[in-house]
Amino acid sequence: MGLIVLHSGHFSKIFKRLMGTPCTLKWREAGERERLWVTCPSHPIAEGIGEFFELENEEMYGEQFAVPEPLETVFIS
Repeated sequence: MGLIVLHSGHFSKIFKRLMGTPCTLKWREAGERERLWVTCPSHPIAEGIGEFFELENEEMYGEQFAVPEPLETVFIS
């Protein structure tokens, strides 16, 4: 079973409890296009997606994002 955390969910009680950290991060409202690269094309959630995809008019989030290292990285931006 997995969990996909949507907008502002990084600061929800359940997400912070699962991560075991305060889940703080940096962000800015840029209104720019964001390109997400597929780093693990064999992963089921990446099925049917090309090398990358783009999201229009996005906020940008940055490091340091205080969460544990992931078991697997499927996308990066």
